[in-house]
Amino acid sequence: MIYVLDANVGLKWVLPEADSDKALQLRADFQAGVHELHAPDVFPVEVA
Repeated sequence: MIYVLDANVGLKWVLPEADSDKALQLRADFQAGVHELHAPDVFPVEVA
C-alpha cells in the first residue's frame, strides 16, 4: 500500500508520543517492503 507521510508521523519516529508505536510499525513495514512511503516536498520544513 502507498502512504503519504505527514510531519506528525515523522516526529513520532523520534519523539515518544501517543501512537508512536503505530508510526514505528509503519516505518518497520516500509523497511520490510510491505508499504511504499511518499513525502511531500514540504515535509522537511514541516518537521523542522
